[in-house]
Amino acid sequence: AATWDDFKAWGAGHFEGFDAARGRGLAFLVDKKTSPTRNALKARLMERWPEATWHAYSASERSGAAEGARAAFGAPARVHYNLREAERVLSLDADFVVDGPEALIHARDLASTRRVRHAGDEMSRLYVLESCPSATGSMADHRLRMSPSQISAFALALANALGVGRYSVPEGSGIDQEVVSQIAEDLLAHNGHSVVIPGPSQPAPVHALCHAINSALSAMGTVVTTTPMSADEARGSVDSIRELTEAMRAGSVDTLVCVDTNPLFDAPADLNFADAFATIPTTIDHGCRDG
Repeated sequence: AATWDDFKAWGAGHFEGFDAARGRGLAFLVDKKTSPTRNALKARLMERWPEATWHAYSASERSGAAEGARAAFGAPARVHYNLREAERVLSLDADFVVDGPEALIHARDLASTRRVRHAGDEMSRLYVLESCPSATGSMADHRLRMSPSQISAFALALANALGVGRYSVPEGSGIDQEVVSQIAEDLLAHNGHSVVIPGPSQPAPVHALCHAINSALSAMGTVVTTTPMSADEARGSVDSIRELTEAMRAGSVDTLVCVDTNPLFDAPADLNFADAFATIPTTIDHGCRDG
């Protein structure tokens, strides 16, 4: 088995060979993550080899949130929820106290609005629509069990009730219009302190619609804020690995470095990634036990 010292000795000469070509023929395939440290390392690599290619890929990625933000704001963005300012919260299949990078903040902030110490103290109200039991649902004042398609239909009906637009709710969706009206009235009664949170399972149009609803509820800028996404986050994983596969088939990749990825196992089947991978003269894998 090779050691890190072996790799360093071999790598020093191998990677220097790309300096003259400014990295042309060198490609990196990395797991899709957010990290300032990794972004800094990527910047150093691309500074040395500006014509190398960098591909971020996750087989389990859901692109609804990024594409929904692109549709609503004109560019992909991260969406943040300040639940300390929320008096009414509607979750559309979002287990936000457990899932996501800000789950701990959400759990703490939501809890802070639900402490009752004295008679007459007000408490926030949590509505949860979900397709399977969750930690967020277990805390809900009102929990409605729905299929994913019903949740999307509910979002359309809610937008209609709030005057956001006039959308056609699918016939036979089983949405109780009276429930929709009651939730809409409650959200409007707390305008500026109400928020609708779409879950990662919801498609991009539902995410975009929720942004429009939150805007109508005067939540943008207070309860809801956004920050730009990095290029790696914003680009879809399938598009990224497809571009790499096409480059490999075209013979423009001499060395492929895989970090925390296993594309031979989980790349989309229609790409035939393994066949293209077999044509690469040099491949390097790090961080994946099954690579």
